[in-house]
Amino acid sequence: MMDYIRRYKKVMIIISIILLTIGSWYYLATRKIEEEPQKADLVFFINTWEDV
Repeated sequence: MMDYIRRYKKVMIIISIILLTIGSWYYLATRKIEEEPQKADLVFFINTWEDV
């Protein structure tokens, strides 16, 4: 039983990392290049990501 939980946890971590990288890449790719990068953008992105 513990093996199953350990394996499932590892898979979930990998999936969450993949989703975060795709999400952040998409977010950075879709915003305007002319804009100055701001620290608030990352916080805003994390907050909107949690709502989904």
